[in-house]
Amino acid sequence: MKSSARKCLAGLMLLAALAITVQTSAQSQMITSDCPAKSKFTTFDPPGSTYTIANSINAAGAITGYYVDAYGYRQGFLRAADGTITTIDPPGSIYTNPSSINLWGAITGWYDDASYTQHGFLRSP
Repeated sequence: MKSSARKCLAGLMLLAALAITVQTSAQSQMITSDCPAKSKFTTFDPPGSTYTIANSINAAGAITGYYVDAYGYRQGFLRAADGTITTIDPPGSIYTNPSSINLWGAITGWYDDASYTQHGFLRSP
């Protein structure tokens, strides 16, 4: 590669690096300025949980996800806006993963049965 071509390539790489730095800096300022000074966090765990994952929340404040119990089984849960937690597992499930909850409270997800066959489910409100 000729010296002039190397200089051109080096210059292009420097410009690309600067563009990425400027864009990242602008995005960082935008994210920071859009965040409230003091956010409120609410932590929760279903009774008997050793590990909790919240997957989805709806506009009414209901949350769905899963937790692992003391025996290592994954169970689904629904946390109502008032904080009440209900375990939700389809019949025959040994491993439940609720993925989404809509505005009306319908929950979709998947589960494994005792033979480790996966199935989808819809839990009505």
